[in-house]
Amino acid sequence: MANIIGLLHDQLCSLVRTFCALTEASWRYETDDYKRQTFIPADLWSGDNLGVLVGVKLQKALLEMEMAYTQKNTRRLNITKTISLKSLVSNHQVKADETLLTTWDEVKAALKCAKKLSFDLSHQFFDADFPGHYARKIHSLSVTFPTLLPPYQNMRVLLEQTSNTLLVAPDIEAVKSLYTPTEKTDSDSIIRNLRINQKIILSRGNDDSGEFPDDGFTGGQYHSFEHTGAVSHWQLSVPRPKNGPELLDNLNDIIIKLNYTAKSGDQSFENAVNQLLEDNESVRKGHD
Repeated sequence: MANIIGLLHDQLCSLVRTFCALTEASWRYETDDYKRQTFIPADLWSGDNLGVLVGVKLQKALLEMEMAYTQKNTRRLNITKTISLKSLVSNHQVKADETLLTTWDEVKAALKCAKKLSFDLSHQFFDADFPGHYARKIHSLSVTFPTLLPPYQNMRVLLEQTSNTLLVAPDIEAVKSLYTPTEKTDSDSIIRNLRINQKIILSRGNDDSGEFPDDGFTGGQYHSFEHTGAVSHWQLSVPRPKNGPELLDNLNDIIIKLNYTAKSGDQSFENAVNQLLEDNESVRKGHD
């Protein structure tokens, strides 16, 4: 009987430890602290007393986690960035099947052929607004399609985030590596691809987040793309363009409203990023 009780207790402790590990993963996901030693002790189980202290040890770990979260949970900078896909096209930042698109007519033609538009929101893209920021994380995202929707018609658009990058510390060497995306530099200050390949369907056409209004059934779940890196790569497509060709014919632009949070580095970090921006601008002009 003692062996059976011990086995059941062991299984229960393993289950509770798994839940605590998931809680810790969420803690790191929200605080950006991936360097801290784990809260959960390695010596949970003791065969001498059939693990009777496991509950106390895990409770202590959870209390430490809660206290650390309270200390780290300071309000971040809240920023809204409005992005015009047509503007990205004019800056040669939109592709379809690895082919660079240079006009809006080419964009509409690609969508009509069910091709995937791909575009990047680079670290430099955000630094151009606020140099010296880091830990840029998506809070929410919505898309507007400036087109005339016929009665009882919906948009049928798929948006997918295929990669994202998070700079978790004001590290200028890490920033330099992000300015050269072809070089995948390993750095403790860079976290890549948090919850990648999330998708949303855009059907309303106006300020559409791909989610229903909060109805109480999804309480506690992260919203689409929430807490992923704002520095990211995206794909947008219309899987069945023949179902509504007139919608694409009248499409004037695609507007993305990105709400994101960020932290601000010190003045020396901001100055270094400003210098990096100027150096890259000089190189770009030299190539033109």
